[in-house]
Amino acid sequence: MEIQTLEQRIKDRQISGFEYPTGSPDYVGLVYIIQRVPGPVTLEDPEAAPGARLYEVILNISQDDPDMYAEWLEERRDVLARPITVLVTEMDRKVWESPDDPAPKDYRRRGFHHFQSVPEVEEFLHTLGYSIKEVVAVPRFGEHID
Repeated sequence: MEIQTLEQRIKDRQISGFEYPTGSPDYVGLVYIIQRVPGPVTLEDPEAAPGARLYEVILNISQDDPDMYAEWLEERRDVLARPITVLVTEMDRKVWESPDDPAPKDYRRRGFHHFQSVPEVEEFLHTLGYSIKEVVAVPRFGEHID
């Protein structure tokens, strides 16, 4: 995939990725590239919240537990600063091929890596021994990648 195509897919909140060999027939390796969605960032703008109930919960947290609110706010800011997530995972092949949702025990490896830009993602993929050219469109999480 070209960088511009991946940038547009991320902007459109579409999933991209590829499968990679794990060295074991019992596991499937997957790399997903997705956009992180920050949600509301401040309490001053309730219209930015996806729903009034979420705004109410955040408001209660800020009043009841300022430390929790500060942590939540820091996380929101991190999402804005590094909006791209690369999920690198190795999952039990039997679970991957079944209709069941995976449980934590079904993963041999599961890492979330966050980046500011697609060139940073490209650099990270190179450290894994892969290229952005190997990235393809993924219809939905959990579907096989061609």
